[in-house]
Amino acid sequence: MKQLEYKGYVGSVETDFDDDVLFGKLLHIRDLVTYEAESPKALNKAFKEAVDDYLSDCEEEGCEPDKPFKGVFNVRVKPELHKELVLAAKASGFSLNEYVGIALKQHSVTVKSANDLSKASKVIDGIYQRIYQYREPIGASHPDFTSARKEPMKSVGSQGNVVNMYSAMQQRAN
Repeated sequence: MKQLEYKGYVGSVETDFDDDVLFGKLLHIRDLVTYEAESPKALNKAFKEAVDDYLSDCEEEGCEPDKPFKGVFNVRVKPELHKELVLAAKASGFSLNEYVGIALKQHSVTVKSANDLSKASKVIDGIYQRIYQYREPIGASHPDFTSARKEPMKSVGSQGNVVNMYSAMQQRAN
């Protein structure tokens, strides 16, 4: 789902096919702020105007605008895990908040790296499939390519398969 971003606020993009209009609302805040338009470009403009209007209305009323992602959220865990985290944090010289923040950041980086690696692996898989889908691979004049693979390649789905396939190609080439 496409989302709009402006001044730290995130907005949704929805379609009403009956009225032939685009609309959305600011996400991750308690206040309700909506916008609509007839084209994507106009919706983006309406979204930015809605954010600006919201901020100026809050200023005029003397109240603090609700901000998304304040850095505070509650997590419920089993008491045993809570105890383990407190003890591990203390042993590491961190507060529980710092320790959990570090753990979450590490997890986020790991997930992002895995997603990036998965995307890269799919690109590599596609390249290898295109190269080896014919009896004579692209670049067939190179001696390593001609001896590396004589039959069509089977489906390659994971990074491990790409590495294994590459190793098999190297062995056949030697």
